[in-house]
Amino acid sequence: IDDLSNIFEETKDFLFVNVHIREGEKLTPEECEKSYDMAINFYKSRGYKFSTVVFVCYSWLLSPNLKNILPEESNIIKFQEKYTFFSSNLNEENPQIIERVFGNKSENIEDWEEDTSLQRKLKEEWKKGMRFPMTKGYFIKKI
Repeated sequence: IDDLSNIFEETKDFLFVNVHIREGEKLTPEECEKSYDMAINFYKSRGYKFSTVVFVCYSWLLSPNLKNILPEESNIIKFQEKYTFFSSNLNEENPQIIERVFGNKSENIEDWEEDTSLQRKLKEEWKKGMRFPMTKGYFIKKI
């Protein structure tokens, strides 16, 4: 958050962009960069003037505990590395990660599929009590 305060003191020409990850889209670093650039170009083409973009994301994909179950070369981990985390929702009643990874909202852990390595690892760690909360993060890009 200190980074944000410093930027706001330096300049008034900034843009906030809320990042939404569409289901089924590739999460490679290259595709993500392409999307960030598309967002910047979209606003520039409509006459917005800015020298700094603050990309903000609130997603299960930013859950810090994913680093405990995924390899470093995972696209999810590479996606996370761009962001500075600033808040997690530790009190989720129906964690979105369960719906997104397992395709359902079943509270019965035995109903959760184990077709992928992410599903297997997530289920295993969930049984041990690890949770994967929705997390907010940001990164700053100077134009």
